[in-house]
Amino acid sequence: MITGAAQADAAILVVPATRGEFEGGFSEDGQIREHAVLARSLGVAQLILAVNKLDTCGWAAERYHEIVRIMVPYLKSVGYKEKDIQPVPVSGLTGENILECKEPALKEWYTGPVLLELIDRFQLPPRQEDRPMRLCVQDVFRTLSLGQAVAGKVECGTILPRDRLLLLPLGETLTVRALESRGEGLNIARAGDNVELGVRDFSDPAVLQVGQWLCDPLHPIPMVTHFRAQIITMNYRVPLLAGSQLTFYTQACSEPIVLKSLMSIVDKVTGAVVKRNPRVLPRESTAVVELTARNKICLELFKNYRQLGRFSLRRGQDTVAVGVVIKLYRMQ
Repeated sequence: MITGAAQADAAILVVPATRGEFEGGFSEDGQIREHAVLARSLGVAQLILAVNKLDTCGWAAERYHEIVRIMVPYLKSVGYKEKDIQPVPVSGLTGENILECKEPALKEWYTGPVLLELIDRFQLPPRQEDRPMRLCVQDVFRTLSLGQAVAGKVECGTILPRDRLLLLPLGETLTVRALESRGEGLNIARAGDNVELGVRDFSDPAVLQVGQWLCDPLHPIPMVTHFRAQIITMNYRVPLLAGSQLTFYTQACSEPIVLKSLMSIVDKVTGAVVKRNPRVLPRESTAVVELTARNKICLELFKNYRQLGRFSLRRGQDTVAVGVVIKLYRMQ
């Protein structure tokens, strides 16, 4: 889910209307909460809230509005703007209200757009074609047309056949042999495109790994093992202390990381410091922290490259925090 959301500009969050299923998914350990938080932390700002399985509730308007009243405030609390949240009642089993609305019991109270119409209303976000090229490797494979290939989303810049690109953190340079998207050849890949790149001139196919970055050799992505971030903590069970060992996720990259120091707890609206050097981070708080990694991580400042400066922190199967990078400590 993290890899998929890292490539998306928008998302459909499907929640079940069936009694008990929604309540279980929206519990503290439920996937509804976690997927909403992860999608937002990975830069997905537009969301359709598809209330599914309403056929199991007799297409009751009361059940639909109950779920919307719970979900919209929660989605706003994790960073979505209300204007970018579009609720819609559907049934995946019967296909109701996906292409058209036919169910008489639904038509009695719902007169809004069907799911496909809401998808068509998604706005294309601005693209950074004028910035140095960055692409996170989401997949590595071979095809007859491309040979050895990698796939990913061009976060900024452009790619042309025969371009020389730097593979980080390995530090090896390779050449783009050809470009494809959905099986069709391309003459150019631009920021926002999900593409497959045929590559050559590398030492060994084994050097290509999911989670690596391709970038402009003249403007490489900074590599760090130590950085400062502003994070929002989740509703977790075990307290977050200095020295906590976590897993760091950004795009398709995951690395072990240590919460080195807790610098301050800040007001989530104004950013003003509420408490300096706290001993523990409370649940659902905003804090400034420093983190250290065992291995080199490719990162950018959030203010410069929003998609490359977002991350999430997990402990086991739980997401404990999401955050943005505010300072990089360059390696000596």
